[in-house]
Amino acid sequence: MRRMDGDGEQKSTIVKCPHCSARVEIAPENLGRMHRCQCGGEFRAPSAKPERPLPGPRNALNRLSPKWRAVVGVSLGFIALVAALQLVNGIYWHLGVTDVEALLYGQPREGSVRELIKRLSRDDERVRESAVGLLGEKGERAIGPLIRALRSDDDRVRSSARSALAAIGESAVPALLKALVSRDIAVATEAARALGEIGDAQATELLIQEFKKHVLAEDLGAWRWFKRRRLDPDRLKMHSKAAEAMAKALGEIGAGEATDELVATLGHMGREMDRTIVEALNKIGPDALPALRADIWRMRPDVRAMVLEVTADPYTLVSEEEVLRRLMSDNGSMVSAAAQIMVSKGDTRAVPVLIKAVERGDHYAIEPLGAFGDARALPALATTLNHEKEYQRKMGAQALGKLGCAEAVEPLIGALDDESSEVVKVAIKALAEIGGKRAAKALVELLDHDRGSVRSSALDALGRMRGDGLEALVAGLASESTVVRSRTESALQRMDEEAIDALVAGLAKAGSEQRAEILRLLRARYEDPRAKAAIEQEAE
Repeated sequence: MRRMDGDGEQKSTIVKCPHCSARVEIAPENLGRMHRCQCGGEFRAPSAKPERPLPGPRNALNRLSPKWRAVVGVSLGFIALVAALQLVNGIYWHLGVTDVEALLYGQPREGSVRELIKRLSRDDERVRESAVGLLGEKGERAIGPLIRALRSDDDRVRSSARSALAAIGESAVPALLKALVSRDIAVATEAARALGEIGDAQATELLIQEFKKHVLAEDLGAWRWFKRRRLDPDRLKMHSKAAEAMAKALGEIGAGEATDELVATLGHMGREMDRTIVEALNKIGPDALPALRADIWRMRPDVRAMVLEVTADPYTLVSEEEVLRRLMSDNGSMVSAAAQIMVSKGDTRAVPVLIKAVERGDHYAIEPLGAFGDARALPALATTLNHEKEYQRKMGAQALGKLGCAEAVEPLIGALDDESSEVVKVAIKALAEIGGKRAAKALVELLDHDRGSVRSSALDALGRMRGDGLEALVAGLASESTVVRSRTESALQRMDEEAIDALVAGLAKAGSEQRAEILRLLRARYEDPRAKAAIEQEAE
């Protein structure tokens, strides 16, 4: 217990004797010293207790063990170092400096990596190309910023950054391989394109792995989309683009070990993907032949056509004897596939076989027979226009258009009276492909058809026929049908400047009523010198 004087200062301290328990008063200056009690016992008086200091960081740190004090000290030092680096980096970034060379040697701001990457978003293509070249010269120092630039929302920046990484070459491959497995599909796509441009074979295994992943995601996504309506279709397109970029890269590298995966994907991810895969297989070359030989007979006709289109000699895929053997088989799909191969080769030995098949009513022979362009097929194909099944009549009209001979015009004109508007539209397209004045005149007469889709198809076909079609439209201004005259006039008003030449040419041989219609159409385009000259000549 402490006693205080009147000023609030400590006067003495009373303690108990450990021998007799008597209370002993001890002056402040004797605290902490030996003291003798009246009972004769000696004891040491307790020392004065210091005032409790306020808590603080230093005292808290002192209460820790030496081990933990070291841990805290290292952590605080690390935080201070990071803060200092961030400060320096901010200063560098503000000054446009991203490398040590710029700081030490006073490299101008225009040559810094950051400034060059900023140029990748410029509208001027020459500026972007210059920046790509300079970034490629900087080598490894530019790789990190360029990889980050692949995440940009600007297509020009991503494309230019990819070109710069490709220009850097093999030193950029490790960073590109890491970017290839990025969760950002756009980054993975650009990384695949850059790896393809570099053409380094060490990327093959990872490209195959990521290609399979994106193909699987697209297939699974398509199933969910059609079954559950839950997947974002834009993300499906991104997976498809990524897989397409990886397939193209594998082709650029010439990865023969990827052929099985590429061939297995044919026909499953759309026409664009099929085209990319076929081109990749063509670049891979002979190494792709075994996989194609094994799958050529199972391919869809349109996919097979793409494969044959880029193959210099189809008989390198399959032997001539095997093709002929399958052509003579009873399997319709095999006959069609064999005929398709022979069409690509220009081997007309298939024509008599296909003619007999068409005459028997086998629809699978119709399309390849027309593709040969052999006039011997005309009678057999013409008979298909009278078949009871609509799809065979459509196939027959389409084949006659591919046949391309003038003798096919009359059977196709007869098909314009078909009860099915779909057959009529196919016949219209076939007539436009063959062309000629007779076909154009028949199409003008369809402008009075009671079905709008047929009228629209006829107008489109006449526009594609250009000279013959425009001449037929001008002649249609003299039609006895007011509907044909009105629609012909509307069509000529909407057509481009070639219609003026047709109107001027038709003015010389037109009757009085037709002449008035032609002049009215020319006056609507009086600002054209040709129309102005024709009108002034007519006035004289």
